[in-house]
Amino acid sequence: MKRVHLRILQCFLILGLSFNGFTQDAESQNKDFNYASLTPAEKKQLAPFKEQWKTLSANERQNVLKGLDTWNKLSSEQKQKVSERFRKWQELRAYEKRELRMAFRRFQDLSPTRQFEIQRAYRKFQSLPAAKRKALKQRFLKTYPTKTLKNNFQKKDQPPNK
Repeated sequence: MKRVHLRILQCFLILGLSFNGFTQDAESQNKDFNYASLTPAEKKQLAPFKEQWKTLSANERQNVLKGLDTWNKLSSEQKQKVSERFRKWQELRAYEKRELRMAFRRFQDLSPTRQFEIQRAYRKFQSLPAAKRKALKQRFLKTYPTKTLKNNFQKKDQPPNK
């Protein structure tokens, strides 16, 4: 279980938190975040990635440390949700991951107002009862039939037939 959490932490730090758009302040720009300068707790958590640490830029190291701090502040329930999302991400085909990354980039290109509207609509959708969400999903699939479940049975790295 501990090894699974380390893999999830790695993904969360490298993939998930890179989306938060961290910025550097003047103080952090002067730090190089050497492994030797980490606290004992940070070293313990990042020990499996010690060799990879050398290959990261100062900005990437800073992001990992901020991500580690965020991870440590999560409740066990939140960590479990992140673990589940990571498991689902690993199960995606390569083309599905590419499509999700492209969709995320398109989302980032939207105005902050539009992003907020989409996030609000998503939260509203998530707050609906499961039966209502299922009905809306089915209605969506009927409206946009190119995204059907049969596409899930394609080869691992092949896009669905259109």
